[in-house]
Amino acid sequence: MRLTVLGSSGTYPAPGKACSGYLVVEGDTSLLLDCGPGVIANLQVHATLEKLAGVIISHMHPDHFLDLVSLRYALTYGDHHRPRPLPVYLPPGGSEIWERVVAPLDESGGSFSASFDLSEYEEGESYRLGSLDIQPSAVRHYVSSYAFEVRAGARLVYSGDTGPCDELVRLARQADLFLCEATWLYENDETPPRERGHLTAREAGEIARKADVRRLLLTHISPDVDARKILEACRVAFGGEVSLAEEGQTYAVGKE
Repeated sequence: MRLTVLGSSGTYPAPGKACSGYLVVEGDTSLLLDCGPGVIANLQVHATLEKLAGVIISHMHPDHFLDLVSLRYALTYGDHHRPRPLPVYLPPGGSEIWERVVAPLDESGGSFSASFDLSEYEEGESYRLGSLDIQPSAVRHYVSSYAFEVRAGARLVYSGDTGPCDELVRLARQADLFLCEATWLYENDETPPRERGHLTAREAGEIARKADVRRLLLTHISPDVDARKILEACRVAFGGEVSLAEEGQTYAVGKE
């Protein structure tokens, strides 16, 4: 299994960087995790849209799903012929949010999403997409948000957007690769950890250490924060192999 970082900027695109988007490939199966602004341009460097097996959205914040609009236009008007609509999996309640967002853009009388096969996943359910097994797990954020375990022999765990929570430690237990947000360098002293929706570098490292993950890859870093300081603070807290998610880079998951 391989992971390619298509975008790793937190909240809004940094100069020259897209927001959250990650391509997971195992054999003939290509899965897109999140689809923030700028992701579709980068996706086409690494995969063909007609062979994409599906898209999964962690939560309905624009920096994680808004490039679905670009994807819809590419599939509707571009030369990307698919035998059937592209499966797109949204979090619970995500379909209503999506329809409200795209309603002003629907020039075709209710068929804006015809290129997609939209559905909502459920926590506790496992999903099979090609050669990949996917397990969503609710985490702590400002809106309904989910982390994912993706398995194909090796285990990839993606945190999505989350504050400190035991659920993420449980899901990430002994992951081969833990793709974890580290939005901030320091805590906001006015907001208790249990009420926050993002992690600091230290917290990301502590979660990885508690979960005994094999490798840690940091993402969703705020454009206003020095990523080198994020990396160093996390390295101290984790004590294991950790690096920054680099846009355009591909990482092996497991023993490849």
